[in-house]
Amino acid sequence: MANHAHICIVADDDCLERFDSAVRHLCVGLIDEAVRTTVVGPRSAGIDSLEIGPVRVQTYGSLAWWRRKGSLADLVSRLGEDRPHLVHALSGGTASLGAHVAAALDVPLVVTLTGTDELDEQTEPVLRSAAAIVAVSDPIRTQVIQRLERSAEDVVRVRWGLVPRQEPSCFLDEQKDPTLVVITPLAADAGLEHLLEAMGQLSRGAQPVMLFLLGSGPAESDLRRRVNALGLNERVTFAGLIREWPSVLQGADVFIVPAPQHTLSIHAMTAMAAGLVVVAVEGGDQDCLIDGQTARIYSPPSAELLAAVLAEVLGDPGGARRLAAAGQKYIGQNHRVSGMVDETLQLYRRLVLNQQTIPMRPAEPSESDEP
Repeated sequence: MANHAHICIVADDDCLERFDSAVRHLCVGLIDEAVRTTVVGPRSAGIDSLEIGPVRVQTYGSLAWWRRKGSLADLVSRLGEDRPHLVHALSGGTASLGAHVAAALDVPLVVTLTGTDELDEQTEPVLRSAAAIVAVSDPIRTQVIQRLERSAEDVVRVRWGLVPRQEPSCFLDEQKDPTLVVITPLAADAGLEHLLEAMGQLSRGAQPVMLFLLGSGPAESDLRRRVNALGLNERVTFAGLIREWPSVLQGADVFIVPAPQHTLSIHAMTAMAAGLVVVAVEGGDQDCLIDGQTARIYSPPSAELLAAVLAEVLGDPGGARRLAAAGQKYIGQNHRVSGMVDETLQLYRRLVLNQQTIPMRPAEPSESDEP
């Protein structure tokens, strides 16, 4: 047997859209620990781009493709003679394929859950039989343990890792109109109606505000009509889907989460790491949004409350930058890339200990991983 373990990571485009940078950090971290990695996913530019250095990528045509007779066997055969010792599905959406690959290889399965919405009738049988479940936040871990009646040892919390900037980026230019950003599917339950109403109230004040909506969806036509009715055409921009969305945050001041998130993304955490003020409605499965410490939380979801919170943030740039700095500090302390990699490796080591010992070094924060 080879000297180092071989891990098969199962991902898809949805997973990469929501957690692209963290998945890349994980792949690079495994390289640094001399763990061989093969990524399995649908044929796409996002999946292909994970072929970093020694990381191999094996793709398939579509979800329907691998379910066809012989397709799974072909996929497994393409993993080669050096077969993985463990399969790790990075979301509930990839759990079924991950389970089939793990069964074909006769190796343990790990499933990462990125939201309680992923706990459904399709994923529950897989999650009950998985060797371990990774929850990316404490609320998700609690729900998994209670609903599936799994032991605490079998459900491990591993937060996604990010590298925060050294200083807040919000409200640096006093001559620039404050800029708000939202990244969400444009759907009826996304909380965008009350956000636009809040923008309408803010537009009647002395300070103009710009809003950028990043995303697409079935409610876009209705939202555009509402923007027009409120006279906000010059203040609200529908930016669509932008793959390089982190670059948009560099020129923004406030990141808004207008609806509780039960399928998480890395967007709010990345905004915190970039030094924006995060304003979020109460609820959801994030555990990084703490009112007055890392973000401003409002409840219930109403235009009046959101407008009042935003007016306070916009009216006190100094206080806003202090809150943004506290959010960056939280990310640096609780979402270290080195911590994510080390905790993942510990899980891998425990599950494959009888097959393979993974050499592990103590996690030492690098210069680029400092808060």
